[in-house]
Amino acid sequence: LRPTDRSAEQTEVKTVVGDVNGDGVVNALDAAAILKAVAAGTAIDAAAGDYNADGVVNALDASAILKAVTQA
Repeated sequence: LRPTDRSAEQTEVKTVVGDVNGDGVVNALDAAAILKAVAAGTAIDAAAGDYNADGVVNALDASAILKAVTQA
């Protein structure tokens, strides 16, 4: 009998800028999630939410996402 390899598999997680809800797609749902978080004053992952790369997650990021997805 051979011992079972029980080493943990490491999974690399890549953040997609704009994919706030983590579904793998940047779309209007992400813009809505940003607006909802901004209105509620809740934190949002800056790595995903700062779409315009100005260092702040705010309505301008939501606007930039909507502009990008409607031009696609």
